[in-house]
Amino acid sequence: MEFFNGIGKKVNKVVRSVSEKNTTTTETFRITREISAAEAKIEKLFTEFGKACYALKSGEGDAAEAEALSAGIAEAKAGVEALKKELDSLNGVRRCPECNAVLPREAVFCMQCGARQPEIPVKPEEPEAVKPEKEYCPNCGALREDEGGSCVVCGYSFAEAEAAEAEAPAEEAVEEAPAEEAAEEAAAEPEEEQHEEEQPEEPTAPEE
Repeated sequence: MEFFNGIGKKVNKVVRSVSEKNTTTTETFRITREISAAEAKIEKLFTEFGKACYALKSGEGDAAEAEALSAGIAEAKAGVEALKKELDSLNGVRRCPECNAVLPREAVFCMQCGARQPEIPVKPEEPEAVKPEKEYCPNCGALREDEGGSCVVCGYSFAEAEAAEAEAPAEEAVEEAPAEEAAEEAAAEPEEEQHEEEQPEEPTAPEE
């Protein structure tokens, strides 16, 4: 039983590790694609902003349009920076605020410019939810499916075994009760005998 439980735990650990790697790869691909799209948008906005500025210099442009394009560029660049920070977090790295060098997340000083890095606030770890352990059939070793009452391979009855385990403590308690009463009675008998032995003998009347 313990052997099958051990195998189940190892398999679950491997599956969880593979799942986490796949999730990280998917997220990395998504963020990289969004960064590329945002940078392409910024290039387009710069082109339109340049045209708007040229039109303003020529006396034919609209200042409000140029301001809107400038605000759009600033917003898009802020979005790219946020995406890059998210990507760095997935990759376990950080960037120096002075020279933008890529550093390990735990770095205290920049390896390029020597600037001291700001401390990263540590979030308290949330306790993991306790997951029920996999249960295997003691008869054939098959995995118990969805807490079923019987084994799907050999027909072993989990329900009957659980009922027998629940009745066993009650039977033991009933058996222990008479034994405890007998022990108490045996302990009380010597005390009664000793009490009888200690009673003084009645004095006999003198002969006349």
